[in-house]
Amino acid sequence: MGSRNTARRSALISHKERLILMHKRIYQKISALSPLEFPAKRLSQTVLIVTALLGFSTTLTVRADYFLHASQRSELILTGQITGEDQVLYQVWIVPGYLPPLHDATLHWGNAGNRMRDYGDPQFYRSIAQHTHHILEFDQHQVFGEFLVHGIRNDWVDALKTAQERTQRRVFGWWLAYPWAFVELSTETALRSVAGTSAGIVIGVLGPTLWPVTEWLLPSVEAGYNVLLPGSIIPLLQLSWNTLVAPPLALLGEQPSATRADGFWIQALPTQATDKQLTELQAVLAQETQNILSSPELQSLEQERQQIDAQYTSERQRLLQHLQDEQASAEQQNTNKQQQWLDTLLNEQPQLCHPDLLRQVLQHRHSADDILQPLNTNTTVGSLTPQLIHHCIEILQSSPAKVVVPVPPPPGNTPANGG
Repeated sequence: MGSRNTARRSALISHKERLILMHKRIYQKISALSPLEFPAKRLSQTVLIVTALLGFSTTLTVRADYFLHASQRSELILTGQITGEDQVLYQVWIVPGYLPPLHDATLHWGNAGNRMRDYGDPQFYRSIAQHTHHILEFDQHQVFGEFLVHGIRNDWVDALKTAQERTQRRVFGWWLAYPWAFVELSTETALRSVAGTSAGIVIGVLGPTLWPVTEWLLPSVEAGYNVLLPGSIIPLLQLSWNTLVAPPLALLGEQPSATRADGFWIQALPTQATDKQLTELQAVLAQETQNILSSPELQSLEQERQQIDAQYTSERQRLLQHLQDEQASAEQQNTNKQQQWLDTLLNEQPQLCHPDLLRQVLQHRHSADDILQPLNTNTTVGSLTPQLIHHCIEILQSSPAKVVVPVPPPPGNTPANGG
């Protein structure tokens, strides 16, 4: 029994030594590939080494359910992804693969070619001319026209109008209104003139010169960027890195699973349904929805909901009509009280409502603000408060028939005092 265990242990040690020796030879061959040099000959050598590695790894006597299968290893090396035994696609973060970098490089080279084709498109040159014309129009109309000429004129008009209003109202310090306006206008005019003239000259000079050149060089700059960085340097670095790390991981990598996917080193990608699966799913959902909507229980509940809705709608309309009736009755009572108050006011104290005020309300229908404006300086009104005048005007406008306004006699027929 002891001799058998010793023989088994010797066989495992011998297998482990062969595996370590194979790893050393593979890394020696891979290290000969410089990351900065990737000609076609080196790439073909790498493919041969990877193929030999995959062929040799299939002969190892290890557990098939623990390490990656041959198809999974080739998938990892080529795409940086692994399809697990659970049919879930896993993305290995540190393995870029060979196909994705080549696909990205092809895409960016195509973008560069599309941008360079703009030089053969007449619309490209018409666009440059149109943009230059818009810049000159902006310089002429907005900078020189609106900002400089019209802006200075509007500043003078607004400032002089403000000074006139302050002088007419005799506000505090009104005698300084015009001097302050001239000082303010002189400063604003100087600043607006300097800024507008400088901006107009800069835009007028650089618009027809610098902008067309910049817009003409833009396709070349974008094409050069696409070719140099994302189309060449980054794919070469990814291919070199993939050559370095993908073969060892493919050889020693374990079977991926949902429990081993940490979301960083290895991530389970969402499953993408095919068109056929989506069609079948839509059909199933439509059938299930039809079954639910046609169920007797749901129809009974829907009828109950409709009855509740109709009941509360009727009750809501009844309550609303009752509230509207109460509001109308209360407003009518308030109107009657206002009429009584007005009759008493005009009979007992007629001097509270000035005849000129009543005449303006009844004949011209001016607003309360228009009527109060001349009353501010009218000494014949007496000690009327603005609140009382406003209230009187509102009542008179709502029922002018209850007020009898004496018509003033024509000029020259005024009766003599005491006559």
